[in-house]
Amino acid sequence: GTETLSIRDVRPGCGCTTAGTWDKEVEPGKSGRIPIQFNAGSFSGQVGKSITVMCNDVLSSNVMLQLKANVWTPILVLPASVYFALSEERLTNETKVVRIVSNLDAPLKLSEPESTNTSFRATLSEKIPGKEYELRVTPVLPLTTSHVMAAFVMKTSAETVPAVRVQVSASMQPTIS
Repeated sequence: GTETLSIRDVRPGCGCTTAGTWDKEVEPGKSGRIPIQFNAGSFSGQVGKSITVMCNDVLSSNVMLQLKANVWTPILVLPASVYFALSEERLTNETKVVRIVSNLDAPLKLSEPESTNTSFRATLSEKIPGKEYELRVTPVLPLTTSHVMAAFVMKTSAETVPAVRVQVSASMQPTIS
């Protein structure tokens, strides 16, 4: 444009994305900087984030920036946690499956799943040797309380990821609430 661009505000769409100190004024024909930082700690695979930039441009006062990333993790756990919603009138031995996939070059070995909570049982099977495992989790009925939580831990052969952890919880829902 022919006027000085004033960037009033930069608003990331969520707490995992932050904006540093940006150039508040950009002269015509010049470039400015908006440093954006994305904390990928709890993400894996394809991720998309948005950042809204508010400025004095009369035609585009709100500009949406899109950040796209492919977050590499050595070992994927899908899903990272398992939840069972159980009913008093319909008790079931439902089983949920967690996939554990290695992105490492070396073959991955996992130990048998261990937990100190006996409200769940889990079995581990190797689906693709050294690359993919399946953890099958089932609640042990009746539950000891209306809400139970546990974690299954499997030791790995990978130096960079010594253990894989899967959170499990179950709640007994009342028939009438």
